[in-house]
Amino acid sequence: MNSSTEAQAPKYQYTQNPNNEHGAIHITEGHYKDLVYSYGMISFSKDTDNPSVNFTYDIIDNPNSVAQDQTLTDLMGRVLTDIIEKNAEEVRNLGTNRTNNTSQSGEG
Repeated sequence: MNSSTEAQAPKYQYTQNPNNEHGAIHITEGHYKDLVYSYGMISFSKDTDNPSVNFTYDIIDNPNSVAQDQTLTDLMGRVLTDIIEKNAEEVRNLGTNRTNNTSQSGEG
């Protein structure tokens, strides 16, 4: 759960990446509105006491010339976390909606 003191991910949408077959992220509000970027390599720390995620990114479109600084990196991290959390929720829902069928293939 997000507390009111945690920074939230901005509104974003998935879009096509003109550079490859992988998708991209388009920020749709706020200071970074219309920024389009894609994630490169993503890795997770093995430190369970202080978990972190590391990633590379490529800026595809930066029409407002926003600075590529730590604030932007933090924003991208919040978006990535949001994506991971939403996908984890979908996976959990798949598991709860699944019916078990113990019969073997060809039985009927």
